[in-house]
Amino acid sequence: MICWLTVNRACNMRCNWCYAKADNFSSVSTMTSIVFEKILSAISSTSIKKFILIGGEPTLHNQLPSMINRLKPAKVLLVTNAVKLADKKYLKLLIDNGLDMVTVSLKGATEEQYKQNTGVACLKSVEKAVANLNDFKINYSISVTFSSSIMTTLPMVLDWMKSTNAKVMSINYCRPVVLDNKVSIKEVPHPKEMAQKTIDSYEMIKSSGVRCVYNFLLPLCLLPIEFINELLSKDLLTTVCQLQTNNGLIFMPDGNLVPCNHLFEYSLGKLGVDFNTNTEFEKFRKKDEIISFYQKTQNLPDVRCKQCNLQKHCGGGCFIQYLQYDSSEIIIKPFIERR
Repeated sequence: MICWLTVNRACNMRCNWCYAKADNFSSVSTMTSIVFEKILSAISSTSIKKFILIGGEPTLHNQLPSMINRLKPAKVLLVTNAVKLADKKYLKLLIDNGLDMVTVSLKGATEEQYKQNTGVACLKSVEKAVANLNDFKINYSISVTFSSSIMTTLPMVLDWMKSTNAKVMSINYCRPVVLDNKVSIKEVPHPKEMAQKTIDSYEMIKSSGVRCVYNFLLPLCLLPIEFINELLSKDLLTTVCQLQTNNGLIFMPDGNLVPCNHLFEYSLGKLGVDFNTNTEFEKFRKKDEIISFYQKTQNLPDVRCKQCNLQKHCGGGCFIQYLQYDSSEIIIKPFIERR
């Protein structure tokens, strides 16, 4: 089981595609030490192997080092824009408290792109952070989201990675966000466009020497079977999300348990209302309405998916995309028919 802790909503950037815009990056929306400890108590009977700390921008939380220390011995991954990691003493403090891994969310490959995409020209700080990560030899990766703004700049991103000696990249795929009960697709390319970009850029990425892992939460039938097999054989492809496998928990700063970062306005339950103790949390997870919700998210989006040889690897991709697109728009023939 993996647990995401959204420790705050404050951020020092204003990314065009950010799914957390609806919270207005509020500095008030911050996980207190009391809520943090109560969450840990509630999930203490749940086998959490890894915690992922997200925001907002989690490094703006003044209790982040002690939070990391408290989460041990589980693995702790920090997802960050890395600006504060330019401070080598601060990064060392996080590592000394038990930080295991860092995902650096890259917003562009030039200062101009950063200014355009985030409102802040801070690439030099990110470069200093990567240098610090290299010096400390901590496991880290550069995360790139295929948004309309970033997708076309991939060659520049690879050049930037070479210049900073960053060796590992992960590609994520921009997805719709539900805000005020409306589906927002700002900066979200069509799934077919993102899939084609994945195919077209593969040889370029491979020849760069960068190890690239594709977090492909789109229907696998958008890719050629030979391409899929190559990625799988090299352990470069991850598919299906925690909603499809029911192996994740996501807590918001106020203790709300939400199903997905892109559905953060939808509460499954709340700390202090629906559960407090670990026994209450276990009972809550077994409620009919919770089980029913996860069953619905695991439904295949198209009847043709039932025939597909890759169904277990795919499940039709992230179900949120079907809030915007009909399955007929993005599901091609299942692989069993394409032999």
